[in-house]
Amino acid sequence: MTNPKLGVDLAGLDLRTTSQGDLALMEDIENVKAALQRRLETPLGGLFSHPEYGNPLHDYLSEPMDSTWEGKTLAALQECLGQEPRITLKKVDISIDMENRKAVFSISYLVLNTPGEDNLVWEVDLV
Repeated sequence: MTNPKLGVDLAGLDLRTTSQGDLALMEDIENVKAALQRRLETPLGGLFSHPEYGNPLHDYLSEPMDSTWEGKTLAALQECLGQEPRITLKKVDISIDMENRKAVFSISYLVLNTPGEDNLVWEVDLV
């Protein structure tokens, strides 16, 4: 592992194995990106043992898209990602695809002790 502060986890949602039959692991930036994805997909309070973990944005997905909706969702997303100590959030953009009923969030961030920005695109269905 090149940076122990970025952690190691089992690779993927479905357990994968290496060619030697061991459980595959992901580490460093790949681990951080997977952790961000899990955090985004988990509704706030979705883990009974960690009620503060998760994304409050899920509470707004079924609300009417009035003039305050975009600001509330961006604030919720920033709150969610602000809980991840291994990143510094740089920018969040949102685009709404009304035809397909999707919100697409483009997230730029810096990973602790690594050069350059990384990006994550998160799509969520609007209910």
